[in-house]
Amino acid sequence: MVPDRLQVKADYFAHYIGWLDADPGAYDREKSYRLLADFWRGGSIAFVDLLLYFRRHHDVGECVYLDHDIHWDVKGRTAAVRAVVPVLEAMLSESVGAGAPLRSARRLPPRDTRWGLYLLAGLGLVQAGLFVVTGAQSWGWLPLAGAALVAVNLILVKRPFFPYDRILSAFSSDGFHWRREPGIRLDVGGLQRSCQVYSPCAVAAEGGWRMFYRGGGYDSRIFSAFSTDGLTWREELGERVGLGGGNARVDFPVVVPCGQGQWRMYYAATDGERWRIFCRESTDLLHWEGERIAIDMGAAADYPDAMDPTVIDVEGGWRMIFNASGTAGYCFYTAFSRDGADWQSPVPCRGLAADGAKLRNPSFFRLANGKLYLYFSEYAGSIVGSRIACAAAVDDGVKWQRQEGGGLSSGGPWGEHGVFCPAITPVPGGWRMYYGGYWGRHWCEWLTLYHHRRRARASDP
Repeated sequence: MVPDRLQVKADYFAHYIGWLDADPGAYDREKSYRLLADFWRGGSIAFVDLLLYFRRHHDVGECVYLDHDIHWDVKGRTAAVRAVVPVLEAMLSESVGAGAPLRSARRLPPRDTRWGLYLLAGLGLVQAGLFVVTGAQSWGWLPLAGAALVAVNLILVKRPFFPYDRILSAFSSDGFHWRREPGIRLDVGGLQRSCQVYSPCAVAAEGGWRMFYRGGGYDSRIFSAFSTDGLTWREELGERVGLGGGNARVDFPVVVPCGQGQWRMYYAATDGERWRIFCRESTDLLHWEGERIAIDMGAAADYPDAMDPTVIDVEGGWRMIFNASGTAGYCFYTAFSRDGADWQSPVPCRGLAADGAKLRNPSFFRLANGKLYLYFSEYAGSIVGSRIACAAAVDDGVKWQRQEGGGLSSGGPWGEHGVFCPAITPVPGGWRMYYGGYWGRHWCEWLTLYHHRRRARASDP
């Protein structure tokens, strides 16, 4: 969708409305965009909205239009190309809608393709150099043999070189016993060129579901994707929560409805020193405003970092459980709020610890009978082999009782080495759990396992 100057430049819009002697409040500059976006999104039609990109350039003083003209200048054309090309690349590589099991299973992530080509070119240069220096000696053909193996992997085998986290799903008819669903719900690469994707949270939206997740590079941000069936997802352009305001990373989104068409997102962000939990509000699930701190454990606390929030409505208000960490290790804390904005002092949860296991990524889940459960990931020592466990509330969310036999163990082609960050959404016939899975078979697997097991041994007291 191509915006007009009036929609991009607020000052130009104000000047034009003033020239007409009209009331600025009577005009909605974005209404046409919302109507078109809803229409195309309802029909699962991919589109590129240039308004956000052009406004970013305008906000930093870069004009994208010619003076006194509706046509783009060089910066405008460049911005349009940078917005459109990733969409076309993702569609051509089938990274949008990666829920198709067979196609996503046979696609190399972009980073692996790029490094495979680098390796192929490097081995070719080495082979050429050896041929010049040594002639046609038999051992001098080793680089060529290596290049052939790399080419076979790029074209046929398609095993990644590097480890990746991906978003997967499982289905349950009773909310307790889970069956893995084939395929990848959201893969790395894609529109956001993500190197890792996890921390999913899916909510019902008009025409389907919208998922919020951690994506991007290692300076992670929160993005969204849309699905009409809960299995095949299309990434949406733009960031739902980006960097800025001192935040070096944002992660772990959870979205809850708070009445009268309002939504509230809780998420964790770090300034490079400590993690804190923030919240924002939205009416359309796309634009999130009014950032405020929800939980700050304090720099002097035994558990100064607060992350992994999960929130649910309870009698009289809202209940949050989050993961706190520090020199004392990991611990689940809970807090209560009457309005979902101002939270009482957190207290530790009870009944969840099990034989020194480290707990992460809590996620509330309520059955149709009102019974409250908590799903979370846990591992002993190394994160290799992480599983998703389950507990039932004993009282108001402070005390819990573990439920043996529920949850999900590591396994499957993309969750072979661990599963984590569960998020459960009601769907027709039962519930769907979206979760992160890592790493699966990759050429550097031995190095990945060695690194994480060594780090676990170093962190143990």
